[in-house]
Amino acid sequence: CDGKGAGIEGQDDLTGALTLNVGVVNVKHGLLEVVINVRYPATWDDSVLQRSWDNLIERGWTLVEFDHTAPLHVPIDQEPVKTLLSVYRDHTGDMSAPKTMGGRTYATSVQPVGVAFGAAMAGDPEVAHRPDENISVERYLQCIRIYGDALYRLANT
Repeated sequence: CDGKGAGIEGQDDLTGALTLNVGVVNVKHGLLEVVINVRYPATWDDSVLQRSWDNLIERGWTLVEFDHTAPLHVPIDQEPVKTLLSVYRDHTGDMSAPKTMGGRTYATSVQPVGVAFGAAMAGDPEVAHRPDENISVERYLQCIRIYGDALYRLANT
């Protein structure tokens, strides 16, 4: 959802709209436990999240634990995005703007310059994290060539 119910809706021009989802709901020892996942715009700081929690606490909720990973954004004109985009375009001829995703990926563990560089391409069916997730052999072999070239160029940048 857009976070409106938690009092934190909004967006920026760089990374788009905030998203919020209830990831896990449990009942433990008679208490309702709700794990909320918020992906907020890269130009915001975590004080926005604090305001939302304050809003929920005023409604009678209790914040038990807060785990935070800041949004990750590496500008298109900086490394490693420049090199990765160049490799992708050289191999595919696709000159469109790079796509971003709001998911928490391995890239956040190498902040501030890690980026996700995945195998999904324009026109491919959306099957990531779904039943029967798959990739064609042709696409797999293309990705191997792209990743190999990307690793070579990054190592020699």
